Amino acid sequence: MSAFLTVRDLVDFILLNRGTTTFMGLNEAQIASMVRDGITAATLFYSTNPENKITGMILAVKDDEKKILFVTENLAMNLSNLKVYAERAKRQWPDYKLEAVRHGSHRKFNTSKLYNKLSV
Repeated sequence: MSAFLTVRDLVDFILLNRGTTTFMGLNEAQIASMVRDGITAATLFYSTNPENKITGMILAVKDDEKKILFVTENLAMNLSNLKVYAERAKRQWPDYKLEAVRHGSHRKFNTSKLYNKLSV
C-alpha cells in the first residue's frame, strides 16, 4: 500500500468491514461520495497501523449553527481508535457536542463526560 491512502482504500475497508448497520443500504458509489464529502469537510477520521493499513474509521457531519458533530458511520473497531477520534474531535471542534445513532436511537452524548471517560 502506498504512503498515502486513497478514497478507494477507504471504500475497500468499509465494504470489507461494514457489517449490517454501518453504511447500510448504500452502494459503492454512494459510499465513495460520502467518503469524499467527509474528507472535504474534515469530518472523516481514520487510523492506520505502522504498515499503513486502515484499522478503523468514523464519518461525521457537523452542524456549525448548533455546534454538533454527528457521527453518521462508525467503524472504530476498538476502544483505542475511538479514543484517537475523540482526541481529534476535541482538538478540531472544542465547543461542539457529539451525537450519533446508537442501537437504533439518537444519542446526545455528554461530551465532556465521554472525553473524561476516554481520558481525552
